[in-house]
Amino acid sequence: MTSLRWPRLRHPRLALLVVLLTLSVGVTGVIAYQAYTAALWHKYSAEQALRNYATIAAADYAVKAKEKLYFVVTEAFWPLEKERLDGGRLPSPSIIAPSTSKAAKCETPAEDSARYYFRVDLRDNSIVTSGAATSPELRQWIADTVSKHVRKVYGKNWVYAMLFGEQGGRHRTLAFATVRLKADAEPVAAYGFESCLTVEGYPIFRRMASAPLLPPEVMGRIANDSLFAVSVTDVAGRVLYRSSLWYPDTYSGSSVLEAHHGSPIIRVAVSPAAASALIKGGLPRNRVPLLIGLVVLVVSFIGVALLQLRREYELSHLRTDFISSVSHELRTPLAQIRMFAETLLLGRVRSESESRRSLEIIDQEARRLTHLVGNVLEFSRAERRASQIVPEPADLSAEVRETLECFAPIAEARGVEIVANLQDGIIVPIDRGALRQVVLNLLDNAVKYGPTGQTVSVGTSLLDDRAQLWVADEGPGIAAQERERIWEPFYRLDREREAAVAGSGIGLAVVRDLVSLHGGRAWLDERATRGARFVVDLPHAELHDDSDSVEPTVMTSGSGPAAHRPAGAPEHSGPA
Repeated sequence: MTSLRWPRLRHPRLALLVVLLTLSVGVTGVIAYQAYTAALWHKYSAEQALRNYATIAAADYAVKAKEKLYFVVTEAFWPLEKERLDGGRLPSPSIIAPSTSKAAKCETPAEDSARYYFRVDLRDNSIVTSGAATSPELRQWIADTVSKHVRKVYGKNWVYAMLFGEQGGRHRTLAFATVRLKADAEPVAAYGFESCLTVEGYPIFRRMASAPLLPPEVMGRIANDSLFAVSVTDVAGRVLYRSSLWYPDTYSGSSVLEAHHGSPIIRVAVSPAAASALIKGGLPRNRVPLLIGLVVLVVSFIGVALLQLRREYELSHLRTDFISSVSHELRTPLAQIRMFAETLLLGRVRSESESRRSLEIIDQEARRLTHLVGNVLEFSRAERRASQIVPEPADLSAEVRETLECFAPIAEARGVEIVANLQDGIIVPIDRGALRQVVLNLLDNAVKYGPTGQTVSVGTSLLDDRAQLWVADEGPGIAAQERERIWEPFYRLDREREAAVAGSGIGLAVVRDLVSLHGGRAWLDERATRGARFVVDLPHAELHDDSDSVEPTVMTSGSGPAAHRPAGAPEHSGPA
């Protein structure tokens, strides 16, 4: 079998085409890489914008929280501003009870009744409470925590301070303010209260969390809690407030309140599902699969182009071989015709028999030329899809027998014996010229590639409403993997090339095309045990005159082209 070969790049145009295709792959790769990096930067920019939005929202939330806390706490400690400490006397902590209950009112009366107020004397760390009863452990914890905070953290210009801690198994929020005997003196006492979380924590933070945290131009009409989740934690990580829904920290930002507010950490997370609402045009989609698909598609197209290039190269070589083969086949019979014609013209024949022999050879070679030219013309029409046939009912065996008689001189010249097993009376619609071309091609193929002295069998039979014609030789046969390729135009077996057997490579292609025009099929019988057996199947056949006899004959040219003799029992009465 002819191996597939890639074209050599010695031709400048061919080399340029391959270089351009290769450069196309490179340019496609560069463009895909640039698009990929641009998509990455686009995605990074969009995600960074979301994080910036989250940070802005956290900062806005912190501003609102600071304003609200300042209002609540300063209102609660307002009585201390009006109180004068005459002689160093410290008023009772109940002094801030009315203002605290008004400014920092709990959500339920039970929570209000459970509130207590304290005064820590910073000079001796003593503590006095009023309101709800407190345990000694809680009072000690308050005194120690407040005193330590005033000494180490509390600023001179602070109006109040807040503390977050844990005592007795629960979170506690303390708000306190210091008092001084003189404006520039050290604080002598701290007054404060424990805020119920429902005032200091959840209601305040919840109301602010539901308020718009970004400009309307960014958020549009989307509700705040549909975009963001808010959490507030102290420096120890204790949760002071968290939205009912929490989102991953993929797009999040944070802000920290001032130290006099207890330095709580405010974190805002953007909902991934609603993130595209904050980005004009939405979040960029992952373009990697599309880019990979496009690169694969381009590479596939270029691969197809290269395969087509190889195919064109092979076809070019096949056409070159075809021209060479046809030229060789034309030259041989033309040389024979010219030589014997010159012999006759110059009167160099010595007897009547030699003269007749010369004329027979001229006739034989003329038949070969006619057959070859007919093949080329038919193949040309098939390539242009211009082949036409005019089927007419005809006796298949009679037509085959007439063709065999015409081919007999060629067979005799090559020492080939043709055995015909023809069933008479098979009527089938056929184009007589096309059938003649089919039979001649099959016979020429069998004689040309078979051994000298072989017997070629030709037969016809009727199977239901289909007529079958077969031609079998005694040659080396055809390998299974090549039984379909032999029908391709210009295809020739390697052994035929190596043996330098003349041939154009279009005979079987013409056979299949002409048979297809009749609505039939042509194939190589795989069950043949010796040589090659080609079968032609034609539709719409019928048997006339109730004849199903098969007359085996041996076609020879010993007594003329039409002479034949009995050959005994038929080798085949139908396809094997």
